[in-house]
Amino acid sequence: SYQNLSLSGTDGDRLDLQLLSMIKDARERLADQPYDVPEKFHADGFSSNGRFFDKFTALHPERINAVSAGGNGIVVLPFEELGEHVPTAGNPSTTTLPWPVGVGTLPELTGDGFDREAWLETNQFWYIGAEDQDPENPGEYLHKLYRGSGEIDDLISEIFGSLQVDDRFRTSQAIFEEIGAAAEFTAYEGAGHEITEAMIE
Repeated sequence: SYQNLSLSGTDGDRLDLQLLSMIKDARERLADQPYDVPEKFHADGFSSNGRFFDKFTALHPERINAVSAGGNGIVVLPFEELGEHVPTAGNPSTTTLPWPVGVGTLPELTGDGFDREAWLETNQFWYIGAEDQDPENPGEYLHKLYRGSGEIDDLISEIFGSLQVDDRFRTSQAIFEEIGAAAEFTAYEGAGHEITEAMIE
């Protein structure tokens, strides 16, 4: 599913490759029309769609002009191993960052490495409602659950923490600032898991 963005199986199973094929088809169909369908595009998504474009950007940064994604606390980390300089919310039990926590296993999954330079140059806007969390029961808050393997879930909690906004979103922001990503993070007061007019603006 696009939530997990499976990298196994045939090309038809890879939604990132399906999207690239759709763009190629659109460019060919509209080549003699007064429409400009560029090679690089702005990817925008919220919640699960935001997670999809987070992963897509890590896989194909050379195709993204800018990405804006909302409603998520975690991000794909653009490295294979956690270094001592990387801020974390907890004390991770491992420094290895398998996909989709990081890009450590991309070569074996896709046959391609991670283009860090292209990723660092990609403009990114991450946003979330400041009330998009449940402080009373953070472990069961629907919109923060990865729904992956237990091992991945544990690693995510160790790196990013439990609270969707106060822990995860702010840890993601701190990590991106530390590595010099072209990213901006904004939490909108009074908003939950929703897209508001202020976010659209």
